[in-house]
Amino acid sequence: MDTKLFIFIFLFVLVLSYSFSYFIGGHYFRSFHFQTQLKNNVAYVSEVFILIRKVLFFSAVMYVIFSFYDYFLIKGAAISEIVMQREKEHLTGPRNSLIGALVSLLSASTPIALVLFILNPFKKFVLNAFFWLFVILGFFSMFLSGGRNAFFISVAFVLVFSALYFDKKIIFRSVSPRLIFLILLMLLIGFFYSLKMFVDRFLAQGMPLDYMILHLVNDYNVDIAIPDYDGFPLVVYSVWSYLVFYITHALNYLDQYFYIDYSPFLKGVYNFPLIARLFDFLFSSNIFESSFDDLLLRGVYLSLPGSIYVDFGVIGSVFVAAFLGFVFGSLVCNYKHLILFNKFLLTYLCVTFLFAPFFNIANVANGFSFLFFLIIIFLCSLKLKRDFESAP
Repeated sequence: MDTKLFIFIFLFVLVLSYSFSYFIGGHYFRSFHFQTQLKNNVAYVSEVFILIRKVLFFSAVMYVIFSFYDYFLIKGAAISEIVMQREKEHLTGPRNSLIGALVSLLSASTPIALVLFILNPFKKFVLNAFFWLFVILGFFSMFLSGGRNAFFISVAFVLVFSALYFDKKIIFRSVSPRLIFLILLMLLIGFFYSLKMFVDRFLAQGMPLDYMILHLVNDYNVDIAIPDYDGFPLVVYSVWSYLVFYITHALNYLDQYFYIDYSPFLKGVYNFPLIARLFDFLFSSNIFESSFDDLLLRGVYLSLPGSIYVDFGVIGSVFVAAFLGFVFGSLVCNYKHLILFNKFLLTYLCVTFLFAPFFNIANVANGFSFLFFLIIIFLCSLKLKRDFESAP
């Protein structure tokens, strides 16, 4: 069978499996509002929210503290050396440090805490100002790893949750123009700094800027026009070319696995690398490195279908697509009646599908951290549910 035809059939079957399961999940849970008898208990709902907010706010503060401590004290780096530090770590390999693991696990606390804050801000101005300070520092800390994806995933999470559950008229009436300006300024700074990273990474590798385009042509086989001008216009052209390549390259690298009929079957290591690295740290194994060595090309992203394929193969991908479709359908059909945990889960899945053509957020930046806090939120809700049910 022709390889391109097989890829088309594979993707078609994934979409079909997802769509059918989405319909089943939505139809089955259409009249089920994901609520127990305690859902309407105001005291229970209030206790759950307060506990979760305390956990998330504390985690957001600790994330900033751990990030700054790790970067400025342990690594001894400066703000101007963010990209250089990232390239240095690529050469030396993962540190497998406890502080680094804590930073990774806590990195999603800032956007989730921000959502909780918008739902119910503090009554005291000092506490609100203190929180906003750590929100700004938290989003800044996302760049200390030398990456940009954590910032954009976090922004997408806040925006998607806001679109689903916030009354926009009330928000814009209650939020001051200065705060809106500050938020927009943060977004613009984050976006342009992300673009600047393309140039900084190239310089950190010791290569001249006029080689940026040739690097795409020679090392990644990208068919792109080479301009005959230099200076700042060449830098702008190069950054734009790298941005387009960065966004679209995940759509191309899955093809190579089908052309040579190769499936690494990494059993979840690709999508959940932090679990593999934690397992290696605890048991002195080499699951992470040995699994990633089986990839055709390390250091590039695969789309969501591609990341599922390298972990579970063709048949496994169909089952994963069916599972995602069923869960997503069951949440969407009742999205206005969900408890807090399910609201966050629905938002996470929406963000996952939003970035699906580019990468699977579970194995990128702070994507796994969101899953970690989803588990924490679920456990907090479960504990209080049992406490209320056992109360006289």
